[in-house]
Amino acid sequence: TPAPTPSPPPTLADDAWTRWAWTDGSRMNYVHGVGAVWERSEDAVAITFRNREEGESFTTVKGDAYWPAASFNIDAVLRAVGDRSGKGLAGIFYKTESGHEWDYWTNTFEVFVDVP
Repeated sequence: TPAPTPSPPPTLADDAWTRWAWTDGSRMNYVHGVGAVWERSEDAVAITFRNREEGESFTTVKGDAYWPAASFNIDAVLRAVGDRSGKGLAGIFYKTESGHEWDYWTNTFEVFVDVP
């Protein structure tokens, strides 16, 4: 029998917020959205990662050091950015560089792909 064909990564919607991780504050770690690898449009010019409740965000634009490939792992992109102002990876209270999660308060993490 042939090996099963893997499912393609989920595609991030153009010009819309997509939730990729969240916690209800119960210290049960983050619940992550479907797939560790995501697809973005080849036409994207900016990607914004945000913590909706805290109002913190990080934006990378096409051509900068943190611009991901069309298929990418959000966690890896944020790890490349590193800690910002003591607010963890990319400064959005997602995780610290050592992997600590702020799972003791409610957080919703979203990503927005800007396509002109």
